[in-house]
Amino acid sequence: MKKECKIVQDLLPSYVDKLTNEETNQYIEEHLKECKECKAILKNMKSNIEYKEQDDDRKKVKYFKNDNINNNCLVGSICGKKYYHSKTNGKKSKRDNK
Repeated sequence: MKKECKIVQDLLPSYVDKLTNEETNQYIEEHLKECKECKAILKNMKSNIEYKEQDDDRKKVKYFKNDNINNNCLVGSICGKKYYHSKTNGKKSKRDNK
């Protein structure tokens, strides 16, 4: 592996995260035009990041779905209790006395 490849591969994570300055970006991009190995490493990094972002989005959606289900159960319980009390006029049943 060339010294230049080692340098570029060390910089690629920062480059992907857009933390490198314009001069460094130009250096990396010029190297990537000539080096298939570093270009493949960059492509792999980007695909791993996209997959992780999609996985994070799926977890957020699942959380919100579960949270919505819990809220619906709570609302259903409250409405059911109010309905029961409206039909019994607040009287306790035999089961409530036990």
